[in-house]
Parts: sequence; C-alpha cells; structure tokens
Amino acid sequence: MLCSRSDILRDISLSPTSLVSTSQNLVPDKDVAGWSQNHPLYAQDRALVDEILAQDKPNDHAITTAGRLFVRYNGFPGANDIKADLDACLVKWGMDHDGLNSRCKKIWFNGYRPGQIEEELSVGSGAN
Repeated sequence: MLCSRSDILRDISLSPTSLVSTSQNLVPDKDVAGWSQNHPLYAQDRALVDEILAQDKPNDHAITTAGRLFVRYNGFPGANDIKADLDACLVKWGMDHDGLNSRCKKIWFNGYRPGQIEEELSVGSGAN
C-alpha cells in the first residue's frame, strides 16, 4: 500500500517545509532524531577508518584520510560509527580538529598527493 506525503509527514511528525522531496524518498534537511542514512561510500570508508584507527603514530596518508573523512561526514545524518571512530583517532593521536586541519594543510603544502608512496618521494629521479 502506498502512503501519501501527508501520511508520511504525520508518521514522522515533521512539517512539510522541513523536508526535501526526492523522486520517491522524503529526506529531512536537518538532523532528526532517529533518522539515519547510508552513505554510498560507507564500506570503503569503514575500511579506511579501521586502517587509520590501528595506527599509533599516523603517517601523512592517515592524517589526510582522517581530514577528508571528517569533511565528508560532517553534518551527514548517519554513519555514527565512522564519526565516533574518527574522533577516537584524534584522541589516540593527541590532536583536535584544528590540529588535524593544520597538519593536513602542511602536508598538502609540502607536495603530498594521495597514492604517492613516501619512499618514492625521496629517492632519485625516478628514471631508474
């Protein structure tokens, strides 16, 4: 049985102006208690978070990965386990959000790009 928009609004106790309508889904435009979405990159990001959470002393890749994942999941209504584990990384590394941003900026300014192997950056001309 199909529900009308007003039935859905009544069921979730939201006003019509607080919803953004997509083709068949109604999505709140702000965080609503009990509302959670699945991020399309969740599985890949979960593996990355597990990888960086295991590091006691983070390398450039871990720092920049944490930085971009914080940006990706900031304000996202879901993936609370990823958000909590990213916060745990900062605690483990003795950093806060500002410190992470500063480190990320410094790393990028010094020429880091994802996919580079740190050893390759310091060895010869690469023509070997």
